[in-house]
Amino acid sequence: MWTLWTAVGVHIDNKLDWSKNTEALYKKRQSRLYFLRRLRSFNVCSTMLQMCYDSVVSSVVFFAVVCWGSGVKTADANRHNKLIRRAGSALGVDQES
Repeated sequence: MWTLWTAVGVHIDNKLDWSKNTEALYKKRQSRLYFLRRLRSFNVCSTMLQMCYDSVVSSVVFFAVVCWGSGVKTADANRHNKLIRRAGSALGVDQES
């Protein structure tokens, strides 16, 4: 019997607990938010920052959310929302979580 299966970047365990998937996505988003903050430190215009967020960060945040979105635990959802708010502060706008 398998315990953890990964397909197309989505981590699924045999109990459909999405904690491993959330942890993997958290790490990806953290590294991509670093680049967003670095771009802001170079005084990149807000339009380019928003474009970077939409293409690089948001794609990781919302990839396969249809699969894992309804089964995620509250603590994991809070971590997800915290990173979205952090991205919004890097952009200088409020992001919906």
